[in-house]
Amino acid sequence: MHEGARKKWVVVACVLWISFLCAGVAATLFFATFDPVNLAQQATFPAEIDRMTGYSLGFLLFWLLLVINSLIILWLLRASKF
Repeated sequence: MHEGARKKWVVVACVLWISFLCAGVAATLFFATFDPVNLAQQATFPAEIDRMTGYSLGFLLFWLLLVINSLIILWLLRASKF
């Protein structure tokens, strides 16, 4: 494996791991306050989900948002040649 390819995989792993950990913290704090079943009942679209599905969807949403956030940060750092 070339050094450049190895470096890219390290960056990808760092982005995914850090965003995974932060998504876990964000989901824990969010669901300590809000119940996913109550959120589904108050949604503007009909949704019947159980708690575990709500927790899973919430975690995946937080993870997706934090991955996008990390990628934007990387893009800005590379654009500024930091």
